[in-house]
Amino acid sequence: MAGGDSDPNLRSLLGHFGRARVPHVALLAGASTHPVLTWDLERDALSLDGRPIAPRAMFIRHDVFTSLADGRPESASRAYSWYTTLLAWAAAHPEVKLLNRNHTAFVLKPQQLVAAREAGLPIPSTLITNDAALLETLDDRVVKPVAGGDYCQPLAPVLAHAPRRGTALAAPAIVQERLVPPELRVYRIGDRFVSFHIIADALDYRTARDARVERTRNDPRLIAKLTKFMDAQQLEFGAADFKQCPRTRRMLFLEVNSGPMFAAFDAASDGAVSRAITAWLR
Repeated sequence: MAGGDSDPNLRSLLGHFGRARVPHVALLAGASTHPVLTWDLERDALSLDGRPIAPRAMFIRHDVFTSLADGRPESASRAYSWYTTLLAWAAAHPEVKLLNRNHTAFVLKPQQLVAAREAGLPIPSTLITNDAALLETLDDRVVKPVAGGDYCQPLAPVLAHAPRRGTALAAPAIVQERLVPPELRVYRIGDRFVSFHIIADALDYRTARDARVERTRNDPRLIAKLTKFMDAQQLEFGAADFKQCPRTRRMLFLEVNSGPMFAAFDAASDGAVSRAITAWLR
């Protein structure tokens, strides 16, 4: 298991490894730990802190927490180097179990929406545009970046302050109808699915300090369509997010994350996500 030494998701998984007595090696690199790794390509030998290792399964997370904490570009660069090195070793050893081995790391959110709809998952009414004149005619819409990296926000205040030339905004964005709680998150780990309701009044639950999660039952019809979609994306692991349409009361697909956070969801379910990850790796 590899990633950042301050990643709460890895701490949750490590805790489960310990309780389940799973033999493992933890490679944690970040602000407080600097392990020594050597990969001799000629002999195809991997060592960690001077000890030979030959993992048969790997769980790797890209560390974003160190650079978020200290704001230094050097931290982000080091994290990317560790992630690239370990992912390259796994790619060179196809016999090693690795979640999402065949999934492209280049995420295209608009393409996800089209593919989800083709698999039978309903999606919100969506525009990808930088046409300010068009957007000013729309009511009760939300906006988020095409490439991700920011919260979902109400369109009107964002549009009022967005730089533009004439009617052209600086870049296209995803603009969708406003949905309502509850929000549903479904984790897939191999052939296992774990579902949660996210309870929060905020437009984007990540901005709400009082947001809470509760495990809920899987919806078999939704799971069947989600399986079809994720199979097409070659995703054995990920978290799909849904939110309710205020008119139809149907749960609409928003996106799937191939490297999701799960520590808070583990805490609400006695480690259900970590247990499923462990079972898949073993």
